[in-house]
Amino acid sequence: MTVARQLVIGPLLFVTAIVVGWLAGFSAPFDDVAYSRVIYAADGRLLGARIASDGQWRLPLGPQPLPDRFVVALTTFEDVRFHAHPGVDPIAIARAALSNLRARRVVSGGSTITMQVARLARSNQPRTLIQKATEALLALRIELAYSKPDVVRLFAAHAPFGGNVVGIEAAAWRYFGRPLIRITWAEAALLAVLPNSPSLMHLTHERDALRAKRDRLLDRLYAAGRIDEHELRLAQGEPIPTAPHPLPHDALHLLGTLAARHPDQWRFDTTIDRSFQQRASQIVAAHGIRLRSIGVAHAAAIVVHVPTGAVRSYVGNLPPSNPPGAGDYVDIVQARRSTGSLLKPFLYAAMIDSGELIPGQIVPDVPTRIGGYIPENHTGDFLGAVRVDVALARSLNVPAARLLQQYGVDRFHGVLRELGMRSLTRSASHYGIPLILGGSESTLWELTGMYASMARTVRERAPGALTVHPPYVIPSDAGQSDAARSPLSPAASYLTLEALREVERPEEFQGWRHFRSADEISWKTGTSYGLRDAWAIGVNAEYAVGVWVGNATGRGAPGLRGTAIAGPVMFELFEMLGRAGSLYSPGGLTTVPVCRDSGLLAGPDCRASVARLLPVTALDRTPCSYCRTIHLDETGAMRVAADFYPTDLIVQEKRLVLPEAMAWYYQRRATDYQALPPVHPRLSGDTVASVAFEFPTDDASVFIPIEMSGRRGSIVAVVRPADPRASIFWHLNGDFIGVTERTHSLELSPRAGVHELTVVTSAGATARVRFRVLDRE
Repeated sequence: MTVARQLVIGPLLFVTAIVVGWLAGFSAPFDDVAYSRVIYAADGRLLGARIASDGQWRLPLGPQPLPDRFVVALTTFEDVRFHAHPGVDPIAIARAALSNLRARRVVSGGSTITMQVARLARSNQPRTLIQKATEALLALRIELAYSKPDVVRLFAAHAPFGGNVVGIEAAAWRYFGRPLIRITWAEAALLAVLPNSPSLMHLTHERDALRAKRDRLLDRLYAAGRIDEHELRLAQGEPIPTAPHPLPHDALHLLGTLAARHPDQWRFDTTIDRSFQQRASQIVAAHGIRLRSIGVAHAAAIVVHVPTGAVRSYVGNLPPSNPPGAGDYVDIVQARRSTGSLLKPFLYAAMIDSGELIPGQIVPDVPTRIGGYIPENHTGDFLGAVRVDVALARSLNVPAARLLQQYGVDRFHGVLRELGMRSLTRSASHYGIPLILGGSESTLWELTGMYASMARTVRERAPGALTVHPPYVIPSDAGQSDAARSPLSPAASYLTLEALREVERPEEFQGWRHFRSADEISWKTGTSYGLRDAWAIGVNAEYAVGVWVGNATGRGAPGLRGTAIAGPVMFELFEMLGRAGSLYSPGGLTTVPVCRDSGLLAGPDCRASVARLLPVTALDRTPCSYCRTIHLDETGAMRVAADFYPTDLIVQEKRLVLPEAMAWYYQRRATDYQALPPVHPRLSGDTVASVAFEFPTDDASVFIPIEMSGRRGSIVAVVRPADPRASIFWHLNGDFIGVTERTHSLELSPRAGVHELTVVTSAGATARVRFRVLDRE
């Protein structure tokens, strides 16, 4: 077909296309385009991206306007009358037609930016006259629906920029490694000319042609007065990019979680501090090298700003191994894991609030059976009596289980739910006493938020908001506020955090008290049954830091404990954050004299008292019941009474008197503890039901036979308590070995030598024998 015939037929096709297209209408452009999933830091810098489903790097634009430099460069290059025409520029079309007629071939299309948007929306149809006419019609429709700035945004977001880079946002990061708002005039000119010839963006050839095209545009900008001579020289002196920049991957696990939860969202703007995120990722990854050498493949960390609840860092997991292993792509921050001992501080605070516990009071740490459950300390031993704040700092299981029994599982379950622990999906009876010792599951997200809310409660001098705010901003979350408040008072929260400051730090951080610059950090660790999870969560006045270490598959690892494994990661993250201020004492506290020995409110029988800061709820507690005034004979060897012993010879003493079971364990370590002297034969009183050994007898010698299978046999130790309903706790050489009910016999197979076997009844009676196991030879 000759050029002349084209000039005749073209207008007819143009009119036909206008009529058909106008009648057919036009849907919103780019509705079905797949974008890359992207996540941004609080300062607008890219944290990570996932390639779009069609294999293109097509990053959605943010809400901020396009840089003026790019808009000026683009309109100067593509469409100088962009702001004057209605989507179609008759002058440009006439000029293009004349140029094509003179050249006897198509050398110019006369398309406006709006017409190019129409072509991009229709997936770059072949450039024919009928398509050009259709694009012209659609351009008119687009101009009716969109403002001029919006049209430029549509073009910038969907134009090709070379290779699999689509859209100016992706181009800025891939070619310049920085956000669009920071591009220079040279970069703006390069981005303006690329959509016209995207194949020129090649790293090995066509570079001179691309540079010449960019520089010609810069000359036009100078001629139009858009840049001065100095800016022109600087811009034309900038080199063309030599290699594409890799897109950041600083929060890919979080990006995966957000993409799964919000499938209709492409862009996530977060509260994350990019610098914190990068440094936290490096810290966790550095520890990951050591962890993998001991069979631990995964770790996660989260940093929460206490005053606002905003997430500042979110490390969902270690970088995947090569080749990737099972669980490498799991976002551990959101994964439910056994809580270990991390719930103990909340029971401590709740019981302070209810007036059932005084910080510093002693509580029993003795063999205990609650129903069919027998809690054990991680030390394998018992302290008899221990200050409750020390029990919390040392994470002793037996005192915690006994306190939960006293407080009530139902009540504590309700407190945890009020604190935002939504992972408690079953009834309180399902969890039972093990709830306090890792018998439930939660997430690093939930637990760190609960600790942060405790610190926020102290900061605000009022119950603080509970949950951590989502680290992203999407339309469905806009305007929502967290009205829930902590059920824990500022006073109880402060005293709990004060106790947690005394938790022993990992070896490399133990000298912190000797440095004035050292931070006061209240922290708690947790280790799940089977050494599957190691936790460390800490707070100061500004930040809450949570760390989890383990295997996402649930496989345990020797030595996987919160203090030794997760603790160093947490403290290194706190060092990264810098020093914070202290949490100051809130209202609701008063100085009260308490018994120096028991920690309870001082009573008339206490030997001495000390002043301690307590909540006003403690003032209603009864005074110390552990201290007693006893009457002794003149030698102090026997207890007597005035009704039969000369009063002038009676010596009065005030002493700490523990129940027999508590005293038996306590005095093994507290050498200054004085047991009660025996009573005078004439003094009557209540006695504890006794227990006695039937076998072995004291100083007996026994022989352990070899069974027919060739295995070493055993002996059966038997005791008879005066009260057959008593539970009996057995200890061999000071180590707890078991508990019996009703039938009180226990198989033993100790090595050759002398051994001491001790039993303690639930009422506190004790019996002890020493026996020798003979060597078979």
